[in-house]
Amino acid sequence: MSDLSYKTQPTGAADPLPERPATTFDRFGAFGIAVLVLAAVLNIATLYMAQAGFQAVGDAESWVRHTQDAENLIERIYRRLVDAETGQRGFLLTLDAVYLPPYVEARVAIPKDLAALGALTQDNPVQVAQIATVQKLLDTRLAEMEASITLKRERGDEALREYLKSHRGMMTMTALRLALDGMAAEEESQYERRIRVFADNQNVVRLVFLVVVGLNLFLITLGGIFLGKEAQRRRGEAAEARERNRQLAHAGKERTA
Repeated sequence: MSDLSYKTQPTGAADPLPERPATTFDRFGAFGIAVLVLAAVLNIATLYMAQAGFQAVGDAESWVRHTQDAENLIERIYRRLVDAETGQRGFLLTLDAVYLPPYVEARVAIPKDLAALGALTQDNPVQVAQIATVQKLLDTRLAEMEASITLKRERGDEALREYLKSHRGMMTMTALRLALDGMAAEEESQYERRIRVFADNQNVVRLVFLVVVGLNLFLITLGGIFLGKEAQRRRGEAAEARERNRQLAHAGKERTA
């Protein structure tokens, strides 16, 4: 008698095939996300560097204006003093007060210009010392011009001639011109130093920026690879699941046959 016991066995579904552990493959997705997060952090750092670079450009422009303003004030002070001397000489030659307005205006305007120059250069100890020297020389020169005008008015040409023979006005004016030239040279030197520092900093920022951009692109690519492997793993799991279902369905059909 043939053994038909297989026909009396339970017809339930066959046990599923054991699943492969997914831990090894899951870390691809975690690595991909971590790498992309790091790339995002680098993007933020790049934006910060760009902002710092723009700020440095703004500072450089500010120093350019600072130097120009200081040089303009130095030139203005010297020009006002020359105009005052021109008016003084015209009065001494003609005793005509029509020549005096430039001198009178200079006595009012020069202290204001010097105060503005002092405020602009107060952060530089060299210029602070120069301002003090220029202040003394200006006071001396204006006093000398006032003295000559007073002598011309009150004591005549002979007293004025004796006063002018001392050449004090010429020596004071020469010293004042040298002091103002020194201030202008110091401003130009400061400007050149600041521009060199700015250029060096910009070169460093540019190099770091390029490195960060390259690293960022590498991380994005690496993150894409990891996520691609994770997607491939998931597709493989889905294919394995479909294959298991097909095998289970086929086994079920054989048992019920």
